[in-house]
Amino acid sequence: MSMPLIAGLAGVVAALYVLPLGLAVFALRFRWRAKLPAVAAVDAAWLDKRWTDGARATLEQLAGLGFVLRTYVDGIAPKKSPTGVRCVAVLANESTGDMAQIAIADRHDAQGEIEQITLPIFTFRAGSTRIATSNSDTPGVFVRPRDHVVHAFPMLHNVATLYKAHRGICERHAGTRRGEIPAAGSEARQTNRDTAEEFAYQAKRGMMRATPDGDYESTWRGAFHSVWKLHPRFLGGHKRRMHLSGLRLLEELGITLDPVVTPTR
Repeated sequence: MSMPLIAGLAGVVAALYVLPLGLAVFALRFRWRAKLPAVAAVDAAWLDKRWTDGARATLEQLAGLGFVLRTYVDGIAPKKSPTGVRCVAVLANESTGDMAQIAIADRHDAQGEIEQITLPIFTFRAGSTRIATSNSDTPGVFVRPRDHVVHAFPMLHNVATLYKAHRGICERHAGTRRGEIPAAGSEARQTNRDTAEEFAYQAKRGMMRATPDGDYESTWRGAFHSVWKLHPRFLGGHKRRMHLSGLRLLEELGITLDPVVTPTR
């Protein structure tokens, strides 16, 4: 292969991959800065009806699984942002010690239009063990301690089946132990404490750094990690691997997928 041809191919690769990825890492490293996210308990009557209506069906399903609504907390998305988490309903299951969150968020769909999604998340804590299970279809960018177990099942749309998977994972890691849940009225305080611990752990692992004014900013390592996880060049592959990993775990747990129901017209 001639040198001009090799140089031309190298130029194409640089233009298609290296340059845009490098710019993405550079922008994230120097432009990303955020205050530590904090939430507050809110009365449902203060929230946009579209959000509470979006959570209603999932709330009813969780009530049938033994969960009781504790509170709503406000979302962490800026009010003027077109996308982000708008609000979260927080529920508790006293018998198992599981917490459940129903996040209502706006995001861009495949066509670039804004869509509202309802994301159920189950959490369990026992000592240092933390378990979180959701049907999110977005790869996470935070690194986790070894005793924090996070699984996503984007193929599960039935809340009861998702909770069954969560319970199976809890039994693997905590046996029959009941989870530790915050006292009623302290859910927002506990959420903020957990968030602060998560950000501090990212800083400990070199993914973020705390600034003198209390904000957090990305490090070079964190910028590379985030681009690797979420850049369109790589996102499809991560989603496919996450889907396959979820299917394998469901098979190990003996859980079959819910049948796909085609809407009638």
